[in-house]
Amino acid sequence: NILAHFEELAGLDCPPTLDDLLEHASIIRERYASRAAYDQSLSKAEQEDAIPRERAPTGSPWTKPETDDNPPPAPNPPPKSKKSGNEDGPQVHTESPGFDGDRVLSNAILFLMEFGWWIELNYAIAEGDVGRVMQILKILIFTFTGTSNQNYMGYSLDLYALLEYECSPELKEAILSNWLLNLAGEVGRWIEGDLMQEHYNRWLEDMVKRRGGNFDDKFYCQTLAPNLHLFRSGRSMGHAAVNRFNRGWQRLEGGKLDEFLECSQEYAGLVRDMEAIRNGSES
Repeated sequence: NILAHFEELAGLDCPPTLDDLLEHASIIRERYASRAAYDQSLSKAEQEDAIPRERAPTGSPWTKPETDDNPPPAPNPPPKSKKSGNEDGPQVHTESPGFDGDRVLSNAILFLMEFGWWIELNYAIAEGDVGRVMQILKILIFTFTGTSNQNYMGYSLDLYALLEYECSPELKEAILSNWLLNLAGEVGRWIEGDLMQEHYNRWLEDMVKRRGGNFDDKFYCQTLAPNLHLFRSGRSMGHAAVNRFNRGWQRLEGGKLDEFLECSQEYAGLVRDMEAIRNGSES
């Protein structure tokens, strides 16, 4: 009970300082929520070679539990979706001979690392901190590349290239200034601009159902929609989590980034040719 622990420390007049807490948090992150920790957890040698602050405490060797000689038949797998890829679906994982890492620990580290990114992104959005959102976006470029959702990789790379290499300073500021909105005017109430639009769509649909009519009606176009914001209400147990960040890095390094750049150059060439044709016809 962490609350009881700190109450006990306070009773003994020896509560930890803020610097102590920050140091412990840093050690926890390095041991259990970092890429280095993930790599170390998959090799006994790397785990033993790690510096003390980055090395997880060593427990007793893991012994695989005994299995039933007549296990029940495995359930039929769910039908595969034709719409999305299946590479990230649950699969039984078998370790290679001689594996001496801790797969259960590595799975937990991946979860904590990715969950930490998600938490940081959520706090950054709620606080209206576009700079922190941008930092997480850079990480997500690799993560999206490591999944079967390659469209997200293209969207995030396009956005990053636009903001860093193509925009004028004024356009970049305009885009970033409209990423997050705070209609409530309260601390911690920022939301994404596109999410706000989805909220508006939902509220409009609810009101259409109550009142009847169509979205094209004069009441919705001229009265309701413009004022919508005022109407708010070593272990291995058969599973190996996918390190999408590492896989995304490898894919980008292995040709995905070159493919993206080639497509971008083709689009730029097409626009250039269209401009030349238009200028020629005007002259």
